[in-house]
Amino acid sequence: MKTTHSQFSILNSQFLLLLFLLAVGLRIGFVAVVTGIDRGTERVSVLNGDERDYIARAEHLLAGAGFTGGGEHDRMWRTPAYPLLLAALFLPGGRALWVARTFHALLGGLVCALLFLLGARLFDRETALLAGLYFACYPPHLYMAGLLLSENLLLPGLLGMALLFLRLTEEGAVRHAIGCGLLAGGCAMAKPEAAGLIPIAIALSVWLLREKRMAWRQCATALALAAFVVIAPWLLRNHRLSGHWTLSTVGGEAFWGGNNEHVLNVPRYRGYWMAPADMPEQLRQARAAGGEIEQDRFRFRLGIEFLRTHKADLARLAWYKFTRFHSVLVQDRRERWVLLLSYGLLLPFIAAGVAIQSRRLFRARSGGLLLLALILYYHLLAIVFWGANRLRLMIDPALILFGLRTVVDLVRRRHNRHLS
Repeated sequence: MKTTHSQFSILNSQFLLLLFLLAVGLRIGFVAVVTGIDRGTERVSVLNGDERDYIARAEHLLAGAGFTGGGEHDRMWRTPAYPLLLAALFLPGGRALWVARTFHALLGGLVCALLFLLGARLFDRETALLAGLYFACYPPHLYMAGLLLSENLLLPGLLGMALLFLRLTEEGAVRHAIGCGLLAGGCAMAKPEAAGLIPIAIALSVWLLREKRMAWRQCATALALAAFVVIAPWLLRNHRLSGHWTLSTVGGEAFWGGNNEHVLNVPRYRGYWMAPADMPEQLRQARAAGGEIEQDRFRFRLGIEFLRTHKADLARLAWYKFTRFHSVLVQDRRERWVLLLSYGLLLPFIAAGVAIQSRRLFRARSGGLLLLALILYYHLLAIVFWGANRLRLMIDPALILFGLRTVVDLVRRRHNRHLS
C-alpha cells in the first residue's frame, strides 16, 4: 500500500515531535545530573570566564547600564543577542540559571528538528531521522546545554539559515531570501565571526539562482538588505561610541591568543589558545594602547608580528590548529572516551561523506552547498584563530549528516548485493 503525501507529512510531523521531546529530555536530564541545573546561581565564580561575562552583561542590561561587562573598555566586546536573551530569561525572577539551561535544552531540541528537516530535504527520511537521533544523543551538545554560552543560540540560527537557503535555491522566492537574511544577521549578532557567512550566502545565491534562471537579483538584494537591517543598529551604536564601524572588539584577543609562542611550542597549548593573562607583559602593553578599538588593533598586531617572525613555522602551526579542531584526544580520560565513541567513530565516514556529497551537490547546483561553505568557513576560522571542539560544534550537525549519509549508502549497497 502506497503512502500518500498527507500521510507522509503526518509521519514526518510525528517524527519531528518525538525527536524534539527526546532531545529536550536528554539535555535536561544530562544537565541536571552532570552539570547541575542551577549550578552557579549563588557562586558564579565556579563558571568559566565567558559564562561569567555573559551573566554580567545580562545583569548590567537589567540594571540599565547597557551592553557592558562592567569595564571601561568592553562596551563593544561582544555582540548583543545572547546577553539580551539571558536578560529576558532572568527578568521574571532574577539570576535563575536553571531557566537559561532549560531554554538551552529547548534550543537543542530545535536543532535536532532542523537537522531532520535539512536531511529529509537534501537526502531522504532515513538519513534525516538517523542524523536527528544521533545528534539528540550527541554528548558534546548535551554538555553544551549546561553552559551559559552563545553557541546555544547560534547553532539553531545557522541550521535555520541553511534550511531557508535550501528552499530559496529550490523555489527562488523572495520571502525565503528575507528569512535567510534575517537569520544570517541574527547569527552575526549572536557571534561576530558568523558575519562572514553573510557575503558567502549572497554570493552563493547569485550563482545558484542565475544557473537556474530564477530571480537572482531580487533574492540576493532581499537577503543582503534583511541581514543589514538586523546588524545596522549595532553598527551605528558602535560607531557612535568609537567613531569606527565594527561589530565586536573580541577578534584581536582571539587572534593573538591563537598565534603566539605558547600555542606553537608548548605541547599542552599546541593549536589551542593562550589566555592573555598568562602573557602579562604583552597584555600590559595592549591595555596601555588607548581605547577599546586601539587595544583590539594592538592585539591583532601582536599576533601578526608573531606570524611574520615565524614564517617557517606557519604550516606546522596551521596543522596543530587543524588537528586540535578535530581531535578527540585533548580532553581528560573520561571525556576522551566519550568523544572517541561519538565523534571519533564517525570521523572516517564524515571525511568520505564530505568528499562525496561535495561533488554531488556541486553537480546538482544545490543549496546544500551552503552547508559545505559553512564547514569550510569554520575550518578557516580555526586555522586563522585557534582550533577547539567548541568551535567545531557549530558544524558538527552538518558533518554528522554527511557522515551518516555515507553509512546509509554503504548499508544499502551491501543489502542490494545480498539481494542480487
